[in-house]
Amino acid sequence: MVGLQAKNGKEMKKLIWLVFWALVVDFLILAVNFIPAVGKWSLTLGVFIPVIVFALFIFLGITLLVLASRIKETGLLKKFLILTGAVPISIPISFIFLEPAPEMVANCIFFITMIAFVAGIIGSIVLIYHFGSKRQPLGN
Repeated sequence: MVGLQAKNGKEMKKLIWLVFWALVVDFLILAVNFIPAVGKWSLTLGVFIPVIVFALFIFLGITLLVLASRIKETGLLKKFLILTGAVPISIPISFIFLEPAPEMVANCIFFITMIAFVAGIIGSIVLIYHFGSKRQPLGN
């Protein structure tokens, strides 16, 4: 992947934010599918569209996790980016390990991971836009 071989730190930062915003948009597309009045992909767009969108969600999570762990900077923003990238990877893993668990426990853990994902998104956005003008953590 060309982005992973970016030698310039500024290119790496732009790539991180591109992947981050693509992950947010992909998450919103997945979330819209769970709204009963709107989420009828299996009837309108075909059976494989949700699978492709979820696979893209996992791929973007892996990419963000790798990119965020490779940056030289440390701090809270890096932790939020790593959290945001780790949650999409943890969803299929948790489905595998939580299969024998009671449904209530599995749902609670799933909702906790979704809250962690949203917290990672909000924390990253707040840190970059609130402190971006002063310190510019991973800013352009």
